[in-house]
Amino acid sequence: MARAAVAKHGINWRSWWAEGADGTIPKQWQIESWPTMIVIDAHGIVRHRLTSAQDLDRIIDTLLRETERS
Repeated sequence: MARAAVAKHGINWRSWWAEGADGTIPKQWQIESWPTMIVIDAHGIVRHRLTSAQDLDRIIDTLLRETERS
């Protein structure tokens, strides 16, 4: 079922099933609302926690520029 959804919707990013609100991933990453997007930079550092994709393009563009400069 997951593979069909990935193919149907063209999902090309990593994602995980969080085992529900009380699962291991939400507890480890301190997820308090759904959806939550955690943006991790090229060095593995959490740079942003978002509950809306409103600024996601700008954030990713900024991180890509930083990566290109280093």
